[in-house]
Amino acid sequence: MDWLSVSADNNNKIDISNGNYLGFHARDMFNNFGYGAQLTYMPQYSWFGLWVEGGYKYRQFRMNLDIEEQETNKYKVNAWYAGAGIRLTIKPLLDNKGWAPFIEYGTRFNSVFSPKAPFGGDSSQFGDGTSMRMGLGVRFLGDDISYNIAVNYSLPQYDYFNRNYTINGIKPYEHIKGGNNSVFLTIQIEH
Repeated sequence: MDWLSVSADNNNKIDISNGNYLGFHARDMFNNFGYGAQLTYMPQYSWFGLWVEGGYKYRQFRMNLDIEEQETNKYKVNAWYAGAGIRLTIKPLLDNKGWAPFIEYGTRFNSVFSPKAPFGGDSSQFGDGTSMRMGLGVRFLGDDISYNIAVNYSLPQYDYFNRNYTINGIKPYEHIKGGNNSVFLTIQIEH
């Protein structure tokens, strides 16, 4: 689940619609989706592990910047991400119960490509940067199969829009601060 949070440092009014996540229309269900892979190295009874990840995300949202002659306010954005981090498991529970909670912490780099936006398809109108990723999960160790389930949150550390982007002599995002937040589920099988 992704959502864009925006604020303005001037008196402009910004209206944003991230879609209805619980809606039953196709435009709501397919506004935001993504997929990716995560590879984790963590010995079975270790409390410490490392992971790397990569993936793709598609976003649709509507935003009104309160700018004269703005023809449309619909955005369709493709983005890729890559990241790395650490995983820490509470080891005593793993030995006694066959399961253990863990925490993950890492960073990911995010970059937009091939957007469709009111100001054209130039990806330089969007910012690139890192997000902090945090997660909580559980490891289940079985005789034949082991797996992990985690809920993660990605907190942006950069502006989603390029404040210096100029088109026709104006900077449409000059006074806007935006961040693309994500909550997602990871399921892993251990080999």
